[in-house]
Order: sequence, then C-alpha cells, then structure tokens
Amino acid sequence: MISLPAMIVFIVYGVYSIFHLVLCFFESEKLRKISKPFCMALLAVGAVLAAPNYPLIYLGPVFGLIGDILLIFKKKFRFFIYGMVAFMCNHVCYFIQILIFIGKTGVNVPWYFFLVMGIALVAIVIGLYPFTKKLAGRAALLGNLYIPLMICVGVMAAWLLTELKVTYPGLFILLGYIIFLLSDSILIYTTFKKDIRRRDLYIMFTYLMAEFLIVFGLILIEVISAWQQF
Repeated sequence: MISLPAMIVFIVYGVYSIFHLVLCFFESEKLRKISKPFCMALLAVGAVLAAPNYPLIYLGPVFGLIGDILLIFKKKFRFFIYGMVAFMCNHVCYFIQILIFIGKTGVNVPWYFFLVMGIALVAIVIGLYPFTKKLAGRAALLGNLYIPLMICVGVMAAWLLTELKVTYPGLFILLGYIIFLLSDSILIYTTFKKDIRRRDLYIMFTYLMAEFLIVFGLILIEVISAWQQF
C-alpha cells in the first residue's frame, strides 16, 4: 500500500495545485511564477515517500520542476530550449522506468521495437522539419523529437495494460500522456502561433493532471509488483 505520509503529500499537491490554478485564472503573474515550481516539488516529494527505491519515478517530476523554472523565462529563447530539454529528460525517466517494470515480468521487448522506434523518430524529426521550422524556428528539430518521444512512452503504457495486467495503473499512465499532449499542444500554439487569454490556466491544469496521473500510475505498478512479487 502507498504510505500515509505519501498520501498526505499527494493531497497537499492537489490543494496547492488548485491554489496555483486560481492564480492562473486571475492572471496574477508574479505570484503565479513564484508558486509554479512548488507544484512539481510536492509531487517529487510524494513520489520519494511512496517509492523510495525507484529514483526514476521521482526524478521525472524533478526534471519537470527544472523545466517549469526555465519556462518562466520563455521569452528568452535559450531558456525555452533548455526547458524543452528538461521535459525530455522528464519523459525519458518515465520511459526507462516502464521498460524496467516490463523487464520484471520476464517479457523481453524485441530488439526490432527499438529499431522501428528509432527509425520512426528520425523520420518524423527530419520529415516535419520543413513545416515546423516556419512555426518554431530553431526549436523545430527538438520539438519534432519531443512529441514522438511522448507518444512512444504512451505506447509502452498501453503495453503495460496487456502484459502486466495492471489495468488501472496502465490507464492512468496512458491517460496522463494523452492529457500531456494536449497541454503541450496548447503551449506550442500559444507560444509560436497565437496567444490566448488565461493560457497558463489551460496549460497548467492539463500539465498538473497529466504529471500526477503518470507518477501515480507508476507508483501503483510498483505497489502491485511488490504485492504480486513478480
């Protein structure tokens, strides 16, 4: 079972997230920027308390925290790029952890999966560049890699549904990545195409929900795996 201290921290995360979203709604920019990093800090602490032996689960929110701080200064292009790199590291942590959980079942991920995934990533990065360059400029190549990486992790979450037979945790992770794609789509659109009122409310609502679903899903898999001792 998830420890009581971890559950308390997750509840605090939910309450604090609502507080942050209220700041986003009223467009209180100074307080919003100050409060923003503490959301992922609380999620990371909850993950540490719930799954201390699985550092990749709580390193994900830590990289998210770093990305949040860097995106506060998104008007400076280099900080936007560094923020994207931090969020890529966030998803890489989750991706590797999912592979570890799959490995514990004794199911071997076939080598051609990584080959196909690698070829698909390269094809998407290069193929979309002429189109996305007009939208994102120098950030296009990184963005072309970032979105497919998230989709790949979502595919691995779907794999968990069938191979590990952990329906609810797998659904949490899969739903988390669907919502994450929505959050990043809003971010990309409002950053490079057209700004909208209360953009941060929509971005942060979907982002905070997505991160929690992914982290909580991974923690539940760890709890179930320990219980089943596979």
